[in-house]
Amino acid sequence: MNSKYTILLVEDDNVDCLLFSKHCNQIGLNNKIVRARHGEEALQLLENTHDTLVLKEPYIIISDMRMPRMNGDTLLRVIRSKEELKHTKFYLCSTHLSEGTMKTLEKLNIDGYTLKDDLRAFLKELKSNQRIKDVA
Repeated sequence: MNSKYTILLVEDDNVDCLLFSKHCNQIGLNNKIVRARHGEEALQLLENTHDTLVLKEPYIIISDMRMPRMNGDTLLRVIRSKEELKHTKFYLCSTHLSEGTMKTLEKLNIDGYTLKDDLRAFLKELKSNQRIKDVA
């Protein structure tokens, strides 16, 4: 993945954010990371209505599934329903993904998903462009 792309990490857990950063450092993924603590904050960033943070294109979203205020699958639904955001690259990361959840996410045109236990390998794929072909 080209380092000019910002990663919007939507994650409420501080330890998981530290692990994400650690994995990025270990594999040399040097992209800027902007964190939102839940889906509502992510939408504020995407719609440029956040009080203090600004997110500039191009970017991708990596979101946790279970969060307060707005969870990951609801965030994906909202993003896919907005004309100006519907083509955003969106990846979901969770501790558990049932087969039913994965089918629902695929119907919402998710770009990919991974278990948190497999996050390092997933980030390696992102870095090598195996997962991202056209980020705009």
